[in-house]
Amino acid sequence: MSTENKAQEFLNLTGQLSQLVKRENELLKSPGRAGGLNEVLVQKQALSEAYERQLHYFAEPEVADELDPVERSRIKEAITALTAMMDENKNRLEAKIEAAKHVFEVIANVAKEIRQKQSGVYGRSGEIGDNIRQAYAPAVSVGLNQEF
Repeated sequence: MSTENKAQEFLNLTGQLSQLVKRENELLKSPGRAGGLNEVLVQKQALSEAYERQLHYFAEPEVADELDPVERSRIKEAITALTAMMDENKNRLEAKIEAAKHVFEVIANVAKEIRQKQSGVYGRSGEIGDNIRQAYAPAVSVGLNQEF
């Protein structure tokens, strides 16, 4: 396959990946769990691997020198645009992760407060204190799945 054909293939792949990242960013804007995000992530993984392989190919000096200046410019522009979308994607993913962590912390703190309230009994002075002979209170378990 000629370098020009590979360049066109790379540009097509970069366009597909850009559209997919744009779609993922839109899904990540919506609150809660976004429907269809898992499918986007699977596609993104496959396209990202192909993109990385082709990116290494075009990073070779002899391949870059062989490219037409117009094609080289188009590839640079496509990479720059994709990088900007990926930066936005990174920020949105980090925000979702932080939100999930915050929700988990709130749940854990509430569970801790409930457990502390349940563990106390009234002492002789009317204060709530710890009693070794208190009733069994099972631990509270909370978990989050990988979907946002």
